Amino acid sequence: MERFSNDNVTTGYNDLGATNAAVEATKNIVGAATRNMDPERLREATEALSSAKAQIESARNSATGVDEAFLQRCEVTLQKCEQQLNAAKI
Repeated sequence: MERFSNDNVTTGYNDLGATNAAVEATKNIVGAATRNMDPERLREATEALSSAKAQIESARNSATGVDEAFLQRCEVTLQKCEQQLNAAKI
């Protein structure tokens, strides 16, 4: 009997879930980095921010169009994270 595997299936929902997870993780990483002010953590936060931005762009490329408001909210969240991170680096 043949079995189906959907491990490689990509859907808009998967993209949005991954985007949400990336944004939430970035918020946590930036928060921890700016509390500790450890240079390594600040570097990791910068990388997380870049990765989350790329995830948003990927989700936008495969979005159905009705997801735009969600993606815009994610971008606003990341803008706030970036401002927090930039302020910590000064």
